[in-house]
Amino acid sequence: MGKIVRALPAFRRLFSLMAAHWIWYVVSPIVVLGGAYLYYRRYQRHRAAVQSFAAERGWSFTECEPDLVGRCYGRPFEGYGRRRRTRHAVAGRWRELEVLSFEYSEVVGHQNRARRRWTQLTGVRLPFPAPEVSAAPRDTLGRLARDLGFKRAGTGDEPFVRPGLGDLRPGDARLRDWLRRHSRPFRVVAGMAETWDGGRFDTRRVEPAVADLAELVPLLSGVHGR
Repeated sequence: MGKIVRALPAFRRLFSLMAAHWIWYVVSPIVVLGGAYLYYRRYQRHRAAVQSFAAERGWSFTECEPDLVGRCYGRPFEGYGRRRRTRHAVAGRWRELEVLSFEYSEVVGHQNRARRRWTQLTGVRLPFPAPEVSAAPRDTLGRLARDLGFKRAGTGDEPFVRPGLGDLRPGDARLRDWLRRHSRPFRVVAGMAETWDGGRFDTRRVEPAVADLAELVPLLSGVHGR
């Protein structure tokens, strides 16, 4: 009995602490569930917007398309990600071109630094055989500096070819001019010319990307491998 009496003050302090913080036991689950519900609703709206975009153009829409993961190798995919996913795939025809656009994501980093990274790919099927090649503007940092207002950021504007898939010949001036004017990367993989943007799937990116690729397609007919 004496031990119980001596322990009473400790129990009182514990009960007082729990009483003072009882609100957290109520509020925390509400916050978690509310956040999950808002995320779900936002995802539902996003999916509906992509589905509507495809329907308006007579295109197909697939929410989850795991078979497309097999296309996601090489640049811009370094192959280090985990839990790879491909979603929100839209496919159809734009003028005479067969179009495919979808969202790819993977988890990069470890433990508390792990995060999911998204990339949107948009591609058109080539009407002729072409070797695999990958190219991008050289001056990524310079363009970023100029976008921030440093108009004379001069780290070079010449386009370059990323080693790995193929190479452009020195005489491919028209392709280099396309890179310079559009400031977007491109690659040719598995019979498709593709370009990409970082971030979640955005319907506003699809048709401008396809229009740029449509200009690129005839230029690729003269590309040769190494």
